[in-house]
Amino acid sequence: MKFEKLLQSHYKDFAEMVYTKSFPEDERREFPLIIELLSSKKEIFEFYTLVQKSSNNPVGILSLWNFESFCYIEHFAIEKSLRGKSLGSKALKQLMQKIDKPIVLEVEPPTTFDAAKRIEFYTKFGFRIIDKEYIQPPYSKDKSSLKMKIMTNNNLIEKEISFENIVKILYKEVYNQVL
Repeated sequence: MKFEKLLQSHYKDFAEMVYTKSFPEDERREFPLIIELLSSKKEIFEFYTLVQKSSNNPVGILSLWNFESFCYIEHFAIEKSLRGKSLGSKALKQLMQKIDKPIVLEVEPPTTFDAAKRIEFYTKFGFRIIDKEYIQPPYSKDKSSLKMKIMTNNNLIEKEISFENIVKILYKEVYNQVL
């Protein structure tokens, strides 16, 4: 799997389509803001088109924030028609080999079949839910905040960085909110 930086990718339209169709409106920012973030937060924000090496076809997207003490996966999706073919597993394994610090992500609580499947997917890779209340702030004034759960792949994260500090960093850097 190749991780092509969005600004250097030939697949920007594909990336925008997957991003827009894979996430409900309240769980994403407007796509032009992604391009803006890549310029303004270039030292910590990354957005990739996932491309199969063998065919050179785009298959998904990944956006992440590379903070000092952890990496936050903001969006990760495989194009709907390609799901169930281990492409997400391959991409996540490859990412986990590259990242040498805890990885954090948000998931919906397991109240629907899809949400439960998503949690099960990440659990297969050693992620676990931090059993504390978490509200994802709205991406903009016209969007809603959402009840979510934080997952991490590192059981020692509470010793390295507290849940409260993770939330504080996410609110400030990702959502431009102050606790």
